[in-house]
Amino acid sequence: MPPFERRLIRGAIFDIRQRRAADAELLRREREFRTLAENSPDLIVRFDDDLRIVYANPAALQSVAADLPAVAGRRPAELFPGNAALERWERAVAAVFETGQPLVQEGPSDFRGPGAYSQTWLIPERNDRGEVESVLSLTRDLTDLYRTSLENARLAAIVAFSRDAMITTDLSGAITAWNRGAELALGYAAAEVLGRTTEFLFEPDARRLREEIRARVLAGESIEDMERAGAAKMVRPSSSPPPTSPPRRLRRHRRHRQRRPRRHRARRCAAALAESEARFRTLADSAPIMIWTAGPDGQTDFLSRTWREFTGRADEDLGSGWTRVIHPDDLPAVIALYRESIARRAPYSIRYRLRHHTGVYRYMLEYATPRFDDSGAFLGQVGCVIDIHDAVLAEEALRQSETRLRQLLDAVSAAVWVSDGVNALFVNAEMERLTGYPREQLMAPGFLASLIGPDDIPVMVEHFQRRQAGLEQVSRFTIRVTAADGQVRHLRVAASPFDFDGRPATLLSALDTTDLVRAEEERRRFDLQMQQTQKLESLGVLAGGIAHDFNNLLVAILGNAGLALMELPPESPARQTVLAIETAAQRAAELTRQMLAYSGKGKFVIERLNLSRVVEEMAHLLEVSVSKRAVLKYRFAPDLPAIEGDATQIRQVIMNLITNASDAIGERSGVISVSTGLLYADRAYLKTAYMDDDLPEGDYVYLEVADTGVGMDEETAARIFDPFFTTKFTGRGLGLAAVLGIVRSHRGAIKLYTEPGRGTTFKILFPAAGPAAAPAPAAPAAASAAGRGGTILVVDDDETVRTVTRRMLEQAGYTVLLAADGSEALRCYRERPGIDLVLLDMTMPHMDGEETFRELRRIDPRVRVLLTSGYNEQDATDRFAGKGLAGFIQKPYRPLDLLEKVREALG
Repeated sequence: MPPFERRLIRGAIFDIRQRRAADAELLRREREFRTLAENSPDLIVRFDDDLRIVYANPAALQSVAADLPAVAGRRPAELFPGNAALERWERAVAAVFETGQPLVQEGPSDFRGPGAYSQTWLIPERNDRGEVESVLSLTRDLTDLYRTSLENARLAAIVAFSRDAMITTDLSGAITAWNRGAELALGYAAAEVLGRTTEFLFEPDARRLREEIRARVLAGESIEDMERAGAAKMVRPSSSPPPTSPPRRLRRHRRHRQRRPRRHRARRCAAALAESEARFRTLADSAPIMIWTAGPDGQTDFLSRTWREFTGRADEDLGSGWTRVIHPDDLPAVIALYRESIARRAPYSIRYRLRHHTGVYRYMLEYATPRFDDSGAFLGQVGCVIDIHDAVLAEEALRQSETRLRQLLDAVSAAVWVSDGVNALFVNAEMERLTGYPREQLMAPGFLASLIGPDDIPVMVEHFQRRQAGLEQVSRFTIRVTAADGQVRHLRVAASPFDFDGRPATLLSALDTTDLVRAEEERRRFDLQMQQTQKLESLGVLAGGIAHDFNNLLVAILGNAGLALMELPPESPARQTVLAIETAAQRAAELTRQMLAYSGKGKFVIERLNLSRVVEEMAHLLEVSVSKRAVLKYRFAPDLPAIEGDATQIRQVIMNLITNASDAIGERSGVISVSTGLLYADRAYLKTAYMDDDLPEGDYVYLEVADTGVGMDEETAARIFDPFFTTKFTGRGLGLAAVLGIVRSHRGAIKLYTEPGRGTTFKILFPAAGPAAAPAPAAPAAASAAGRGGTILVVDDDETVRTVTRRMLEQAGYTVLLAADGSEALRCYRERPGIDLVLLDMTMPHMDGEETFRELRRIDPRVRVLLTSGYNEQDATDRFAGKGLAGFIQKPYRPLDLLEKVREALG
């Protein structure tokens, strides 16, 4: 073969080998960059000179929910017409083509959804002639970092406007933050104190305490609830890194544009190979991130210029030299993850610390992907390393700042939360403590709103609307919140507009006023009770006075009627008329007894009673007193303790309650239940009773009368114990008034339960007095007077009473002397010896019965005095106990009653 042909064949073979090598190298480089791009979380897009998309990685395609064929050859604005963000993006790409200079953009990513924030690098790609033939776009999502910054700003705003004083200092004690609460509490404006140490806030004798607090805080200790002069309420240590520059804008490498290898001539293949290699190295070395590749043996065979500049090392890091610049604490995890990714044939990402050429370790984020050929053989790995040190420090500073702000908010005494009108977006520790629910549950959708009282929701909505309309800047109102333990807490709330992550919200701070509300309710209840007590006392005094004076009149009526009956012969036609007068007078005397019972002056004979037995003894009388359509049912508790009381008045209480129950049932069919029992009443229970006069806690025997009648509304129930108030057509309005007086005089209480249409229940409480006493033996009959005769001095300020009493006594054969008051009685007793008995009225002007009795005893220690009064015996005779009183007779009295008492006193 001629030499020329041999040279031509050798040249062709060489050309083919060069072309194949160039094709293989181009394919390898293209695979490396495609692997890097397709496993990158950043959005990578390449544009041609007509601003049309020629490539988009999976992350970019996923962000627009499309595939590569759908977007290839189209402009961004054509994909989503009218999207302003994509139009701005397209204009920025055009600017890079025009100027040939890289461009960095940062801001909201509207096309990625509301609240998204990103940073985009636009990198021009040039051909071998230096012309820009494509633009590579790399977009990084900074939403989390941006939101963290907003959260920090939001918490800072909460602290700044908090009503609690919050002060922050540096390690030297110089004040670095001074909120509005501190200005209001301490009187210094922020401009006056920033940069000064806290020493001026402490009195001279408290500066030693300041140093102690500072030393303990610097040691990492929290100091809470220090109530000493000059000390803070709460001091907590916090730390933050020194200020750093804003996170530098990271750039991504430029995407190598796939080019078709030219296969015509060897020199063009060599040129293409050289161009491919140059473009790879240019792209790798010009990328703002560090790019590396490793071979099948796991040894690094390429490190980009950014790596070399960062570490300050060149070829020393090739092979396994890179392990010397990774922080020793992070190296085992990096190597383990490197091997695991090969075994799992999956990409990985890891954060570790890499040593800077200054010797300082900085945080890095590495993405790496194993490479395999078509047969599955491992070819090596390709990875990129991004410097995230500034971002990590910024995030750490934000976390520390947020932690510090949360500590401040958790330390305040007010409950603080942020609401969008339905949900709680933030709550502090005091809100957790106040409600008893954890923070996560309070921030669940709609949960906090469900705790607010239904009646308070319209109040909150009204204030929200007023703020939106500009009628008020800060709203103040009271709401009720149901805590986890079931208690209702009253909160005094201050609400103001607040920006929460770019959306309108409301900042609410609340003070727990539950104790104040309860104290106010207790005060109102006490005032109402005092008013009711004063009203009853006033009416009682009035009723007692009327009954007393009325009894004096009845003495004259009954006395004259009795005398007339004694003087009239049995066959006289006027006798029936006089008997009718006497009967009417006795009915009037019954009314006066009820009035006295209401005034609390109706207690007569005190004895130990078994309440169940008293009711049983009245069973027949009760059954004939109720409506024919009412059924009486009894339920008595066995072995009840005794009560101390007057049996007659207890029976009056029972009869009045049964009569009222029967009237409530009326003509309908119904049931009246009468039951007795024993209960322990504490102060809380007694406070709900009618007319609680500071009754002591303890055991109470109760009588309960319940009916199925018409019941009462609140207005009627509030007046049923008023004298002369009645709902009956023929009623006098004294029955329940007398019940109240009798119960009060027995140191008892009344519980009332009623509802219109559902009946009424009265529960009468009497203090338990221990086991019931055995019945006392019957007293022997009084012996009749040994005879008639004797002188009696009648002392009464009422002339009618004196006159009729004189007639009754003189008709019985006594000599009667009269005195209009105590002074006249003393004079008569001194001047007229031989007075056998003094009939002395208790209530008189100038000198009452007690003082007159005392003076009579001084004149004659053996004087016999028969006391008379319109009030009951116990109230009248308590002050004469042990003083030798001869007896007592209550007005009004009939002649026979008077003569019997006189004979007893003289006997």
